[in-house]
Amino acid sequence: MALKDVYFGKVELGMSNRKSSTWMARLVPTAAQLYINEVTQTLKDATPVGQLFLSVEDLSRGTLISKGVELKTYDDAADFPLPTLGIYAFDKFGTSFAAGFGNYQNTIPGRDMAAVALGPDGITILISGTGATTQVTQFVSRFNAVVLGVNDAAAVVQQMLVVS
Repeated sequence: MALKDVYFGKVELGMSNRKSSTWMARLVPTAAQLYINEVTQTLKDATPVGQLFLSVEDLSRGTLISKGVELKTYDDAADFPLPTLGIYAFDKFGTSFAAGFGNYQNTIPGRDMAAVALGPDGITILISGTGATTQVTQFVSRFNAVVLGVNDAAAVVQQMLVVS
């Protein structure tokens, strides 16, 4: 297994049907990092990646929603689980969390039931205290440490559930 960092540039544009569409391309790492390192949008726009984003905007009549650089770390030895293992995206753990005035949800696909302990209802995952698993308490602690809401408020996990 070898992990490899790959940068993508993305420009999200709003369409007349009230949906967004995203232009995306893989970027040269040094150019991507130069864009990331700049502290203001004016300076970002002056970089080669910023200039590319401006060209995308110039060629579209859509409304700019967002633009930026995304870093993904790929495992070049990854392969899909065997079909006999029955690992599917629709088997999820749901996380409900608050951040400032907002309430949010996200899910973890391909749930591993061996990593959680359930409450008496058979759906609620124990996230703290007696009976909570190390995997779940670590997830909650790490999540609360780095996740933000749109208003920059820190996230606080409220509940986790088994969802299908």
